[in-house]
Amino acid sequence: MITLTLFRHGQSAANAGQATADPAAIPLTELGHAQAAALALQITEEPALIICSPFLRALQSAEPTRQRYPQAPCQIWPVQEFTYLSPERCAHTTAAERRPRVTAYWQEANPEAIDGPGAESFRQLLARVHHCLQRIASLPVTANARVLLFGHGQFMQALRWGLIDCPELFHSEAFRPELVDRQAMLTFQELEHSMPIANATALSCRYREGQWLLQPEQSPAR
Repeated sequence: MITLTLFRHGQSAANAGQATADPAAIPLTELGHAQAAALALQITEEPALIICSPFLRALQSAEPTRQRYPQAPCQIWPVQEFTYLSPERCAHTTAAERRPRVTAYWQEANPEAIDGPGAESFRQLLARVHHCLQRIASLPVTANARVLLFGHGQFMQALRWGLIDCPELFHSEAFRPELVDRQAMLTFQELEHSMPIANATALSCRYREGQWLLQPEQSPAR
């Protein structure tokens, strides 16, 4: 059995309302660094593997844990945040200034839509989550291994949405894009609003007997 615990990065400059230019280069705030240090203290068992997003805020969030467990291997995987608005079009804007474009994107709920250079579609996000889980399931790790992933809120929410509302998406070896439709985007948004993932919080699931299972306390009442 593999236990996968995903951590959302600590508070970033964008989360604090600051204008940002490049989604990959957004740093943690002073509070974010403190949250990352507190997370490391909560991890009391050496992980079999630490996975990290290539985005700066996730790398900074993982650093205290890497320092606490220097023998644990650490790898950078493509588990970066869902960039659905083109960075070129949103450079040097705040979250508040981007809000009308965000609202329009989710109201359209087109899983194939790509906003522009540097953006990806909702289906591409789910394909990355699928690939990540398949890759972890195939790791040559010992029984009852613990894997840590330092990443981002919407990537984590996409994983939770899939395991709750569309488990067949992640339990098949091949990614099935037809399962990620307009309704999928709408139910994903419902989950985002009902169970938001705060900075420096965790989400856990387990891989057992060929299936990924979300920890019960992290599922909404249905």
